[in-house]
Amino acid sequence: MAEYRILAFQQDNKSILFEVKELEYHESGKIHRIYQSLLFSFSKKDLCKKLKEVKKASEKPILWGNTSRVGQVYKKLKQKV
Repeated sequence: MAEYRILAFQQDNKSILFEVKELEYHESGKIHRIYQSLLFSFSKKDLCKKLKEVKKASEKPILWGNTSRVGQVYKKLKQKV
């Protein structure tokens, strides 16, 4: 099974980069592979379908993409004042 999800990646300067990725899951439900999400298609109909799937991803919780936390739900980090 595969789906589009928004992933958060913490950068060296502590900023957060959000990316839409295509995730492939094991039968167990754990993430198996993460693919770049370059949207392309040979038909307008298929491309529109993929765009709708990306829109659905924006309605789901954001997941961490960094290796140490991959698949965990992203929660806004508290910044030190």
